[in-house]
Amino acid sequence: MKVLAIATRPDCLDSDVLELLDELNQIKPVWLNLVFKPFTQNPPDTFAEAIL
Repeated sequence: MKVLAIATRPDCLDSDVLELLDELNQIKPVWLNLVFKPFTQNPPDTFAEAIL
């Protein structure tokens, strides 16, 4: 199965973009991965630290 997969921040999804994604979803499945960046001064050094 072919899909359109997009990863983006939630603040990049205004109403125009959401309407376009809805139209595209009529043609092929659209997978949307929302990426949340933590607001921290000390980002984790490893993946294990990030998921704790």
